[in-house]
Amino acid sequence: MNDNRPITLSILVTALVLTLACGLSGRTLTITINESDVNRLIERALVTDANDDLIAQVTSVDMHDGFIRVSGTYRRETGATVSGSCDLVIRAQDGMLQAEITAIDVEGFSVSDARIANLNERLTKAFAQAAAGNQGQIEFTSVEITADALKIGVKLTAQ
Repeated sequence: MNDNRPITLSILVTALVLTLACGLSGRTLTITINESDVNRLIERALVTDANDDLIAQVTSVDMHDGFIRVSGTYRRETGATVSGSCDLVIRAQDGMLQAEITAIDVEGFSVSDARIANLNERLTKAFAQAAAGNQGQIEFTSVEITADALKIGVKLTAQ
C-alpha cells in the first residue's frame, strides 16, 4: 500500500476552485473519493519513520458503512509490536472535517490513550489538507463512508 501517486481529491478540489471562479458560490457538491485513495491517505497519515509511532505498519484498510477499519501492526511504548485494528469515523463538524478513532482492538490500548489522540489529529490534518488546496473556499457539510467510497459534501463559499 505504499503508493505515492497524488490523491485524486487534489484534482477535484482544483476543479471546485475553478467552478467557484465561474460564479457558483453557495452551491453544495459531493466529492467521492475511491477506496484506494482513502487507503493511501490513511497509510500516509498513520505510518511515518518515527520509531515512537503507534502504528508500525498498515496491513489493510477496510471501508464499511459508517466507519473505516485499519488493521496492522501496532507499537507499544516499549517498542514491542502486536497485531490489531482500530475503527475510524470521519465527519463534517462546524465546516471542517474531523477524523476520530472510535474503537481499538489492540491488546493494551484504549481510545483514551494519548497516542490515539495524536493519531486523530494527524488523520484530521491529512484529510483536511487533501481537501483544502483551495485556501478555505469550501465548507465541509457532510461525510458518508460506504463499503467502497468516502463521500464528502462541500459548500462553495466566496473568499
